[in-house]
Amino acid sequence: MTIDLSDIIDNADSAVALDWYKDNNGEYTQIGSLIHDLKYFYIHNIQNPSFIGRIDDLAIAFKKYIDQFERDNPNFHITVIAPIPSYNPQTKSNPSGSPKIMYLVTERLATMLQRPFTLDLAEKVTDKQAKTNSLLSEDIQARVFPEQWRNATILVIDDLFGTGSSASLTLKAIKEKNPRVKLVFVTATKNKFGGLGHTVEGKLSSKIPKLSINNNQYLSIDFTHNNSAEHVSIFEGTDVFDALKEIDTGATINFQVKKGSNGYWHISQINNIK
Repeated sequence: MTIDLSDIIDNADSAVALDWYKDNNGEYTQIGSLIHDLKYFYIHNIQNPSFIGRIDDLAIAFKKYIDQFERDNPNFHITVIAPIPSYNPQTKSNPSGSPKIMYLVTERLATMLQRPFTLDLAEKVTDKQAKTNSLLSEDIQARVFPEQWRNATILVIDDLFGTGSSASLTLKAIKEKNPRVKLVFVTATKNKFGGLGHTVEGKLSSKIPKLSINNNQYLSIDFTHNNSAEHVSIFEGTDVFDALKEIDTGATINFQVKKGSNGYWHISQINNIK
């Protein structure tokens, strides 16, 4: 299956996820399990004999999609392949950097498709993580492509799509520097519930609990996300609600927040209160 992301990602001529990261039961999908293992186990054990095999498995999943995509869309022929940029990646020009899964997958996929690849199509110049902090336009920088790629169809690949900020900023940066290119974005997986969470700071709107339409008490924290004023409600009967009742309204709360499938924010973790 594939998940259409064209209504989320700007500047892409085509944008899809190959599958969900987890299914409706909270279990990893087949490709989700592969991504999880590569990101959280194999990347720290690259000498493991199975590591290269798992990289190949992921590259094969991308190749299968691209082969079908090009058959179905004869006007799209992938010219060059590139990953969504990571901070300080290990490459031939930067051997002291950190190994990055999608950089390795890019190289293997390019070999399988017999197409060129580039690892410096765009550069991430900050170590901020999109899953915990809001990225800014200046955090992703693209370069002007060589003349032979000015009208190219660029395949940009990623592993896990959360809010889409990294992908959106990357494609925007590329398009601004290279307005004639076509951009095909393919991520291996998509998180069903809007990403892995963001680290934000906020304050209680009031120490006095409010009453919901269901007659449940709740407190509200005001915070800012992507320059937009937001709030999250915390209902009675939870440890977070009990903890917030004890703090002063002027206190700054540092917490993890994520948006659920219903569109409402909820707190996944309180980091500290100052």
